[in-house]
Amino acid sequence: MENIKAKVTQDIVDSIIEDVKRETNDINSHFDKRLQQEVDEYREKKESIINTKLETLRDKADRERFKLESEMRFEVAKALREKRNALLAQFEKELKDDLARFLQSYGYSAYLNGTLDYLESRIDLTRAKILVRKQDYELLNRKVHAEYADLKMGGLMCEFENSILDFSLETRFKNAMTEFINESKVNI
Repeated sequence: MENIKAKVTQDIVDSIIEDVKRETNDINSHFDKRLQQEVDEYREKKESIINTKLETLRDKADRERFKLESEMRFEVAKALREKRNALLAQFEKELKDDLARFLQSYGYSAYLNGTLDYLESRIDLTRAKILVRKQDYELLNRKVHAEYADLKMGGLMCEFENSILDFSLETRFKNAMTEFINESKVNI
């Protein structure tokens, strides 16, 4: 009987050991799952924080890039405007120099008298008043009712009835510059 008791005791002990091993395995399995879950949650939280920081850094880099691009576009546009203005000023100076040479040429006298011929074909010059620079009056090849005027660049103006016909070189110069700017699109 002792044998039977020992066997039953052994079976009970073996059963208890099996139950403890099973419970230990269950506890370990549950612990491993819980540990893995906490590791996954921690990893997700850290990835989220890192992604948020990365997105913030990307946004900051994009804003900085946009700012630098804007500054560069502004500087390039400014440099182009300055160059365009310098070229336009140089062009204007060269035209004024050409005009000054023209005023000293025979062509200027021909311009004044050609303008008078044009006016005479359109209006009665005897009823008109011609405005001309004092030094230009002697270049006219006919007698007209003339008054001296301050026409800085030369040319002439004609007052007829209630209108003024402007053939001054200053007006023609300004119109030519405006047309050049508009046609060449240098004002863009």
